[in-house]
Amino acid sequence: MSHAPAMPAAMAAAMAGLAVDAKSSLIAQVDAVEAVAVRALQSPVPVHDPERVDALRCAHRVAGTAGAFGWHEASALLREAEALLEADGPLDDDAAVALCELVETARGDLARPPSPGDGTIPQQQGPPAFAPLEPLATPPSAPDAQAATVDVVVVEDDLILGALLCQVVTDMGLSVQHCEDGVSALGLLAGAEPLARPRLVLLDIDLPGRSGLSVLRVLQRDRVTRSASVIMLSSRSGADDRELATELGATSFLSKPFAIRDVTDHLQLLVRSP
Repeated sequence: MSHAPAMPAAMAAAMAGLAVDAKSSLIAQVDAVEAVAVRALQSPVPVHDPERVDALRCAHRVAGTAGAFGWHEASALLREAEALLEADGPLDDDAAVALCELVETARGDLARPPSPGDGTIPQQQGPPAFAPLEPLATPPSAPDAQAATVDVVVVEDDLILGALLCQVVTDMGLSVQHCEDGVSALGLLAGAEPLARPRLVLLDIDLPGRSGLSVLRVLQRDRVTRSASVIMLSSRSGADDRELATELGATSFLSKPFAIRDVTDHLQLLVRSP
């Protein structure tokens, strides 16, 4: 039985350092889920209650981020919590009890040291990812004289996951720039005179304000997708989103929580190319 090569020691050490900083944020977001569950034990919490909406956002982020650091159980449990929080109707006693149980177990998983290992994650059900990243059919155009030279742009609103992705990119000797939302990404990448012309864009679908698919549509219009590969990141996109992303020029798709190995495999193409 063959095994993937071990993650380089320097990268593993960097991830461990980021995990220490990430843990407190992840636990705080789990606490937010627990808080709304405790409220629901007293009286039902309606769908559009601000605390419930915030708890849903927190569950979504932990589900998509914890697994990348090696907290796979916490990631799976918060995925279940997310489903309970986004269900129609008030959050009742039964859902509240289930949420409390999920949170308690997830907090226990987060209490142990992360174990990213070689960056693998347990096999998950769901639609397959897009085809593996291939070299662009059209050679990259000559960089604009006024555009900054950067290898990778990461568009991710979760600061923990964004920092992890940027660390992985820089550990592979590539330059990176991080955008936290779609508007700032378009300010950097789109228009007649873009500020940067990257070779790869890691683009989250679930962005505040302007979705990743909306950003991708503009990138296709401005021909950015002809000179840069675009990998879409998402934790809950269906087949329709995947099909639309492909039509708009996305090269590949990574479902959260993804393995760091999946990211490094894509980046290896950039390392090997001139």
